Amino acid sequence: MQWNYYVVFLVEQEIEAQDRFAIESDLDFARKFVLNKNALAGWLQRFYEVGTTSDSQIIDKGLAEIWGEKLGEHGLDFLVERSLPVNLGVERIISGDFPGTSDKNNNNEWVEDHEVYFGAIQELKTIKYREYPKSDVPFGFGKVNLINGANGHGKTSLLEAIEYFYTGDNFRNEEAVSKKDYEIQVRLEGETDYRVSKSDLAIFDERDRVWYNGAKGRSGTALALNFNRFNFYNTDASFRLTLNKNELDVENAFRDLALGEEINQLKTHIKAYQEELRQGFEWKGQLCLEYQKEIDEAADTLNQLSRSRDDFSILFAELTDLLSKSSINIPSYNPELPNLEEIRHNLKEFNANLNHLLKEVDWLPEVTLRTVREEYKALNAIYGTAKKLNVELEEMRENVGRVEKDKRLALQKNSLLKILSSLMKEGVTATDPNYKIYLELSDKKKHSFASYADMKKHYESRYAKLQFTIPQYIDQLQFRLRELRHAQSVARISTSWARERLSEAQTIVSTISDYGFEYLNIVPGVCICPLCKTGFESFEKLKGGIELDLKLLNERGNFVDTLKEEQKINNELHDSSYDFDRIQSLEFRAIQWKGSKKIDLQSDTIEHIIRVIFDRIKKKLDQSESSIEETNRIIDWGNKRKLQLEQLEKVRRQLDDYVPAEITGSAEEVNDTILALENEVRNFNEELGKHTTAIDALSLQHYNLLKEFTPIESRRQGRHLEQPILKRIDCLNHYAENFINYQYMVYDPDRRVQDVLEETEHLYEFVDQLCYDLTLKERSASLSQQAMETIDDRNGQLKRLRPEIKRLEDALDAIDSLHEHYSEADYFNNFLLANKEQIKAIFLTIHAPKEFTDILISGGKIQLLKTNGEISDLFTISTGQRSALALAVFLTLNSKVKKGPQLIIFDDPLAFTDDLNILSFLDYLREIISGSSGGKQLFFATANENLAFLFNKKFDVFKDAYKNIVLKR
Repeated sequence: MQWNYYVVFLVEQEIEAQDRFAIESDLDFARKFVLNKNALAGWLQRFYEVGTTSDSQIIDKGLAEIWGEKLGEHGLDFLVERSLPVNLGVERIISGDFPGTSDKNNNNEWVEDHEVYFGAIQELKTIKYREYPKSDVPFGFGKVNLINGANGHGKTSLLEAIEYFYTGDNFRNEEAVSKKDYEIQVRLEGETDYRVSKSDLAIFDERDRVWYNGAKGRSGTALALNFNRFNFYNTDASFRLTLNKNELDVENAFRDLALGEEINQLKTHIKAYQEELRQGFEWKGQLCLEYQKEIDEAADTLNQLSRSRDDFSILFAELTDLLSKSSINIPSYNPELPNLEEIRHNLKEFNANLNHLLKEVDWLPEVTLRTVREEYKALNAIYGTAKKLNVELEEMRENVGRVEKDKRLALQKNSLLKILSSLMKEGVTATDPNYKIYLELSDKKKHSFASYADMKKHYESRYAKLQFTIPQYIDQLQFRLRELRHAQSVARISTSWARERLSEAQTIVSTISDYGFEYLNIVPGVCICPLCKTGFESFEKLKGGIELDLKLLNERGNFVDTLKEEQKINNELHDSSYDFDRIQSLEFRAIQWKGSKKIDLQSDTIEHIIRVIFDRIKKKLDQSESSIEETNRIIDWGNKRKLQLEQLEKVRRQLDDYVPAEITGSAEEVNDTILALENEVRNFNEELGKHTTAIDALSLQHYNLLKEFTPIESRRQGRHLEQPILKRIDCLNHYAENFINYQYMVYDPDRRVQDVLEETEHLYEFVDQLCYDLTLKERSASLSQQAMETIDDRNGQLKRLRPEIKRLEDALDAIDSLHEHYSEADYFNNFLLANKEQIKAIFLTIHAPKEFTDILISGGKIQLLKTNGEISDLFTISTGQRSALALAVFLTLNSKVKKGPQLIIFDDPLAFTDDLNILSFLDYLREIISGSSGGKQLFFATANENLAFLFNKKFDVFKDAYKNIVLKR
C-alpha cells in the first residue's frame, strides 16, 4: 500500500490545519489524505496535466530574442552573437558597416523535416564518446527510464549523450575541442536505421526556431541552452537553491532557472560591449577636444601674423627712447646694431637675481646696492672675530683635558700606594710561617672530607639497599663470576666461528659478482667446491655447505647479535668483579669495628653495616675537628691572610705600570711617594680653576657676539650659534658675485632694489615682445603655412571622428534602452504572472503535506501563502520546499514544448528534497507520463538507492515500457 495506494480519511467538517498536517505527514503503511465529502469527488477526478495548452506553439520569445530584435531595429542585432569577438563588433559599429537584416534572415539552407521532428528514443550507441558509460550493446530505452548507479559510473554522461544528439553540444561540459569528435547514434521510434549526431549549425538553428521559438539567422545557436531550460533538469539547480546564503542569491537562482542560462551569458556579453563602447566613446571624444584646441591655436597664430607690424624701426626707436629715460644703464646696448636676444637674456637673469635677493635678504630694513655691500663686510668681520674666539676656546679645552687626565692618573697611583702602605704595616707576606701551617691544615681537612664523601656516595648508591650479609653477598658474587667467565668463553668461540663463516660467505659473494651465478653450477657426483677447492665426503655435503654459507650471509644480523651478546657478557663480568673488590673492602672496614656490638658480619645486612661504619667515621672526623681549636683559629686567620695576599699581588701588578719597583720597596719610600702625589693633585686643581675661568669668559664673549643672529631656541641649547650668520654670509656672497658686480647692468647703489626691479621688468616685457614680433616676421610664411595645414588636417579628422562618436553614442543609448524598457526583472515578473496558475497548480500537487494555498507574485518576487494566512519568501522556506517550487517552474516550461522533443530528463533532481515531497513528485510524474495527453518520454538518473527503490515501486506498472538501466564500471 505504501507505494501505489492511498488512504483517504473522510470528515464531516474541516479539521484544524495542524491536525491535517500531522496526519498527511505520516508515511507509515500508506499515503494519507484528509477530505470532506464535497472534496472527495474532485480528488478522485484529479488531473495532474494542469495548465494544459493547445497544440499550437506557445513558447514566448525569450529575453535574448527580444533583445536581439530591439537591437536589430538599430542595426545592432549582431551584438547578441557571442561568436563575434567584442572588439570586432565595436569596430563594425565605429565603421558603420552593419549587415542588413534581410541578409541575415535570408537563410537559403533547406532543413528537412525529419531533422527537426523526432519520435521517442529506442536505442542509443556511443561510438566516439567519453570513457564512461561503457556498454557492449546499445542502451535500450522505454517510455520511462531509470538510470541507476554509483557516482562516477557515467549516469550524467549518458544523459548528456542524449543532449548532444539533439543539440550538438553539452551545456555543462566546456571541453569544446573533444566534443567535436563525439559520435552518438540513436534509433528512434518507428525507424529501423540509426541516426548519427549532426554538426550542422543550420540544422541546430532550425531546431531552436521550431522547438523553442528561437531567433533565426544568428552566427551560432542557443539550442543547447534552451534544451537545458525546457527539457533537461539536473542537480545543479537544486544545489544552487541550497548553497545560496542570502535572499538575493536565492531569487537569482530561481530567475536563472526560469529564464535560462542564455540570458546570463548574453548579459555578460552586452556588458563587455558597453565597456568597450564607452572607452571608445570617451577616447574619441577626448581626441575631438584635442583637435579642436589645435585648430584654435593655429587660428590665433594666423590672427597674430596678420596683425604684425611692417616697420620695426619705430619699435627700435621706442626702445632707445625708453633706455635713455631709464636709470638703468645697459653697457652692451648699441642703437645702430642692437643684440635683442642678449639684452633679453641679461634682463631675465638680472630680474631673477633681484627677486631672489628681496626674498632671502629679509632681515635688512631697506635693500639697496650700498646696504647689501655694507652688510656683507660687517658680517664677514663678525664671523672672523667669532672664528678666532673658537680657536682660543678649543686650545683651552684641550689644556683642560690634558690636566684632568694627569690628575686622574695621580689620584689612581695615590690610591694604590695607600692600599700598599696599609698591607705593609700589617706585615702581609707569603713567607709567613703561620700561613704555611694554614695551607697544610686546609689541605688535610679538604682531602679527609672529600675521601669520606666519595666513599659514602659509592657504597650508598650500589649496596645501601642490599638485604644480604657480607658473607652471603660474597658467595653470590663468586658464583656469578664463575658463570660469567664460562659464558664469556662460549661467546668468544661463537664469535670467532661466525667471523670465519662470514668471511667465507663474503668470498663467495665476491666471486659470484665477478663470474655470475653460473659459476656455482656444480656437476652432480663431483665432491669438490668450485670456489675454495675443498673436498667433501659426498655431493650432498658439498651442496649443504654452500647453502649454509649463503644462509649465513643472508643472516648477518645474527652475527651482529652474537657480537652484542659477547660485549654484554664482558660488561657484566667487569661490573661483578668491581663489586667483589668493593665488598671485600667493606668487609675489611667492618672487621676494624668488630669489637662493636652493633656489627655482626654473619647476621647484619650490608645496608646496616654501611650505615654503622659511616656514622662512626663521620663522628670521628667531627670530634677530631672540634677538638683542635687552635687549628680552627689558624684556618680563620689563614683565610683572611689569603685574601690580603691576593689584594697585595693585584696592587703590585697595577703599580708596575705607574712607578718604579724601588719606590714600593719599603714603607718609608711608599709614604714619601704618596705625599708627593697629593701635592701634585693640588697643583692640578689650581691649574684647572684658572683654565675654567678663562673658558667661561671667552664663551660669554663668543655668545654675546653671535646671539643677535641666533634664534632663541638655539641660544638656550647652546649650539649652532654660528650657522645663522654663516647662512647670511653665503647668501650675500652669492649676490655679491651675481648681482652687485653684475657687468651687464649698472644702476644707482642708493636706489631701492624694489624700484629697480619694477623698471627692469617693464624693460624685459618690451624687449621680449619686440623679439617675438621679429621672430614672427622672419617665420611668418612658414608659420602661416603650418597653421593652415594644421587647421585642414584637424578639420578632416573631426569630420571623420564625429560620425564615429555619434554611432558609438547611439549604440550605448540602444543598450541603455534595453536595460530600461526590457529589463530582466520586468521580463521575469511578466513570466511569473503569465504562468502563475500553472506553477501554483503543479507546486501544490507535488508539495506535501498541504502547507501552502497560493503563490503570490509582486515585483519579480515569489512568496508563498500558508494555510494559516502567513506569508513566506523564498529565503525562509526550507530547501526541500524550494526544490519543489523549482521543479514546478521547470515542469511548467516543459509543458509548453509542443513541437520540440517530447521528453523530460532529470539528473538526480531530488538530492535536496524531503521524503514526502519525493513521493508526491513521483506520483505527479507517473500521472503526466500515463495521462491521456502525456506521450512524453522520461529519463530519470539517481545514485540514491532508496530513491531508485521508490522509483521502481512507482513505475513498474508500465511493465515493458519501463527500463531500469544499472551502470557499472
